[in-house]
Amino acid sequence: MKEEFATVIEKEIRKFLSQYYKKEERLARQWNDFLKKNDLFIPYRDHTYYLDILLEAYNYLRNIVQLFAPELVRKMKHDIIEIDHTLTYMQANKIDISLLYKSFLKKSEVFKTIEQSNEFSIYYKDLQEIFFVLFEEIVYQYTASIEADLKSILNHKTVMFEHVLWEEANKFQRIRSSTICRNIYKLDTKSYLHYRLTILNPYSEKYERMKKLLGELE
Repeated sequence: MKEEFATVIEKEIRKFLSQYYKKEERLARQWNDFLKKNDLFIPYRDHTYYLDILLEAYNYLRNIVQLFAPELVRKMKHDIIEIDHTLTYMQANKIDISLLYKSFLKKSEVFKTIEQSNEFSIYYKDLQEIFFVLFEEIVYQYTASIEADLKSILNHKTVMFEHVLWEEANKFQRIRSSTICRNIYKLDTKSYLHYRLTILNPYSEKYERMKKLLGELE
């Protein structure tokens, strides 16, 4: 009897979570399908740790040339921010398993049937406690899977955004002739960091972070 309950309840739990994480799961599935369909790679190395620098660089270039807003760059920036915000929200707002379980129980057809059954209603509380363990395990697996997918997707999008950002920036003569490009042949993340280090306060946290990042990229 317990095994039958476990099988049915597990299906109910997964259905419940697919609704609870509908937005996050849809976003992850959408981009996973896109990557597979286009046979795109997922970088082994993590590039997302300097995503904020790339977004800052985009805004910095926009200050130099207001017209610097190539459609592909803007689209990629929008996608990146959506994925990053979704992932950050999931990581920052850890769910209360007990409250979520109570919400699940209210919607569970199996537990409603048990509660209303003359034969099994006496086991209702015991079954709640038993299947809380299963619920907790599935929730952690479910959320970890979505977060891992979003991290991989964000990593890929960061690499592509970096490539397209500098490729487009190097096409703009106004940018090429600005002080940011002085004494360099091609603008990229490293040359941008070199430039920023020349104008930042050398005692600031931002300076130290950019200096460390530059050392890691070189």
